Amino acid sequence: MAIRFYERHGFVRVGRIPNGLLGHDTEIDELIMALRLE
Repeated sequence: MAIRFYERHGFVRVGRIPNGLLGHDTEIDELIMALRLE
């Protein structure tokens, strides 16, 4: 799953947009993920 891939590489979930992706008669929440650069 893509979420686990990003989390393994240091990304964290910072937000969620309810029903951010619409299509094919489905409503899917969109996750916002960020990676801190040092």
